[in-house]
Amino acid sequence: MRLQYLEYCVCLRCFYISSNYANYTNQINGYYCDWSSLFVVIQDWFSPVLEGLLNNPVHYISYLIHNFTFTIIFFIILPVIVSIAVTGYALKKDKDALLLIIPSVLFFIAEIIAFKTTNFKILPRYVSLALPNLLLVLGLGLSMLPKDKKLNIIIPALLIVINLSYLCFSQNAAFSLPRNGFRAVAELINSQNLNDGDFVVVWNRKEVLDKYVQTDRLMILSLLKDFAYRSERILGHEEELNKLSLDKRKEILRTYFAEVIPPRNNIALMSFILRKMKPGQRFVITSSRYFDEFSPEVFAAAVNNDEKYALISYNDLLTIKALIVVKEMCARNLNFKGRYENGDSVIFVFEK
Repeated sequence: MRLQYLEYCVCLRCFYISSNYANYTNQINGYYCDWSSLFVVIQDWFSPVLEGLLNNPVHYISYLIHNFTFTIIFFIILPVIVSIAVTGYALKKDKDALLLIIPSVLFFIAEIIAFKTTNFKILPRYVSLALPNLLLVLGLGLSMLPKDKKLNIIIPALLIVINLSYLCFSQNAAFSLPRNGFRAVAELINSQNLNDGDFVVVWNRKEVLDKYVQTDRLMILSLLKDFAYRSERILGHEEELNKLSLDKRKEILRTYFAEVIPPRNNIALMSFILRKMKPGQRFVITSSRYFDEFSPEVFAAAVNNDEKYALISYNDLLTIKALIVVKEMCARNLNFKGRYENGDSVIFVFEK
């Protein structure tokens, strides 16, 4: 019976991974992951300080070391150590707990192997699939703590105080953080009362606005799909680039990113669009404060700086390169109507 349960858990997780394989492989270029990302996962499992909900922080262990404070010790290090120790205690006292923890561990190991051997990125929100079993073992361990030393009261009370105090008093508690989504940029677009056939360029997937904007009457373009990935340096070498790691791609394309001359394919597409536009039609470019910081000069300087270049993801490099081209061509050929902000979102409105 126990072996059957273990087989069931493993098969269930394998089925989940295989059925969602496209989600893990088609959108990996925009995410960051290194060995310290493994600690982010463990931190999110056992501490109230949640990190990397959208993307992994860059060089996280280095950040913790350089910003080491009592807050990090109390709210991150201590609950992680206590939780791992109690989980180990549960496994020592009750071997049946292995039936709960082995599927989660195997799932985590599979992700580590994929991260090491492919372009797969470990993200905390997906690895949380392994969390329920771990919490069951942790709870089992807490229920087994020795009563004579009052550990059965002290340790659970400590974890409760740490979690509740952070959730109640920290401005960085997960439920207090602003939600990063596309509603803000959609509100900016809707405020412009666009007409049928007006153009909107998003930096991500074209369907991200579908929940908020009547996209069926607009011409939606993607900086990544329609410009960045169709650059002659990418489109002409797509198959061989996809076989390389993201770091290797960045190394090979570094001179391309540093070039001042815009890609010919991007110029051709924008020229075609500008010719087809009618007087009064508008062209809206969506962006973010982060992308908006990069002028051609700032981007070239970042690409030529080893430290700054390492911190920019592959997809962001492609996006910024394409964004610069589109903004410059619009500025030269259309009338600039305004720049509008909503939180972290920014849009640029041009009119023919």
